[in-house]
Amino acid sequence: MSAAAPPESPMSDLPATAPPPGAAPAPSKRAIGREIHRLRILDEAERIFAAKGYPGTTVAEIAAAAGLAVGTIYNFFPGKDALAEAVMVRIASDRAAGVEALAAAPEAGREETLRALVRLRVAQFFAHGAFLRMGIEYRRSLGRFDPPEGIRALFARHVAATERVFARGLALGHVRPLPAADLAHVFEGVCREWFFQWGRKPEAERESADALQARLFDVLSVLLFP
Repeated sequence: MSAAAPPESPMSDLPATAPPPGAAPAPSKRAIGREIHRLRILDEAERIFAAKGYPGTTVAEIAAAAGLAVGTIYNFFPGKDALAEAVMVRIASDRAAGVEALAAAPEAGREETLRALVRLRVAQFFAHGAFLRMGIEYRRSLGRFDPPEGIRALFARHVAATERVFARGLALGHVRPLPAADLAHVFEGVCREWFFQWGRKPEAERESADALQARLFDVLSVLLFP
């Protein structure tokens, strides 16, 4: 007598590559391709805006640099304004996510926490500072001093996460006994002023990222530590 066949699994009719129940489906090749194009457009847009300024940049230049047809750009963004804003949103979103991750991480000690905050801000400044300066100067030239609503919301997330980092430091006695919001504003204000002054120096006199990070840490530790 032949052995009885094992009972058929209720999942046996699913393809081998099917995700487990409840898991999000894997993105399609088309969706992955679209995201690759979108990121390439944003990368080239940021680079060209930073180098040539907003008025001197055209959508055609961005398309050529990204290796795409001009019409493809408009499949993603309705125009140059929307493209510049999308670059700003990506930068602001990355900044907020970085500080939120730090706020959610286990406490690492007052010096390492401050170093991590400074490292995040300096890294972003060196990666995106030229574009951000261009955007600020262009908006001011038009008399538009407030960023778009979406950017303000992301900045509020970033500030709130910074306040959470300092609130934890307050509870542990690692920072001066001031409101967490005040400590966060001191941190942001010093970083902005130092970045502004760095940008005004002749290129040959500008410090490296590591040197700027070290100097910022020294100044902020005097201001923020008891």
